[in-house]
Amino acid sequence: MKALVAFEAVVRCGGIAQAARDLGVTHGAISKQVAALEAWLGRSLFDRDGHRLRAYDEGVALATTVSECLDSIAREIGQLGGGRRTLRVLIQATFAMRWVIPRLPEFFRLHPEVDVYIITRQTNDDWRATSFDVAVVRGDDTIREWQATPIMTEAITLMGIPSLAAQVSCGPEALAGHTLLCSDSRPGEMANWLAAAGVAMKGKRWRRQCFDHFYAALQAAISGQGFVAGPLPVLEDEIASGQLAIPFPGIAVPGSRHVAFHNPQAATAADARHFVDWLRAIAESRRLPGPWTTKPVGR
Repeated sequence: MKALVAFEAVVRCGGIAQAARDLGVTHGAISKQVAALEAWLGRSLFDRDGHRLRAYDEGVALATTVSECLDSIAREIGQLGGGRRTLRVLIQATFAMRWVIPRLPEFFRLHPEVDVYIITRQTNDDWRATSFDVAVVRGDDTIREWQATPIMTEAITLMGIPSLAAQVSCGPEALAGHTLLCSDSRPGEMANWLAAAGVAMKGKRWRRQCFDHFYAALQAAISGQGFVAGPLPVLEDEIASGQLAIPFPGIAVPGSRHVAFHNPQAATAADARHFVDWLRAIAESRRLPGPWTTKPVGR
């Protein structure tokens, strides 16, 4: 059992070091357990490239089964321990941190018997190797045979701290000389917004700062380092609190959609349905004013 638990954590967390932190043990302890499991099976479960591990397809399948069994055990223990239930929810990192987590207390008020275990994922993660009861996916990924519920569709608009926003109030052309913050996880969104604003980048000396993930670019924007093309309503709290401002509220372009998936045949189906319905209701109550234009306004 120790070997299986260690192996499942390595696959789920993406590496031995991450699994060691997740389980609160040493790197060496995880390595020994994985080696013991492979010796018992008489075969390798990972493709080893230097210090990087990539589970073979058979290993991913085994880890998924182990994870599901551990979840079942946890649910049974929860029932014996007073009827509490745990719902594992996989969510893209920025959406989880900026929109879902701040609103979780309301879900707990409505469903005090359900504990929500949030699993964050990066845009390029292979999330199918993770065990979950609900997955909130940004983009066009699907989970076959699972029920899909649309949550929201983003509108991408320019954002920066209020003092920077005031500096470009005369029009989008004033952005020249300011830093534009971009990320690999949301490619093309800044270029799409500039095109909608009628701003031509040719012949201008634009400053660009790029990051691997959007939440890093967002933090740079909140720190006053430049402008980011950000999604609404995901960042509505940052706007409402005054951390960020929208210098051109009439200019936005369509962004990605967020869709929640759950398995209607699973033991957790009722709790999953409650969580998904709650997410959708919250999103519906905060529907953006519209319509958003994709053409320059007031120029």
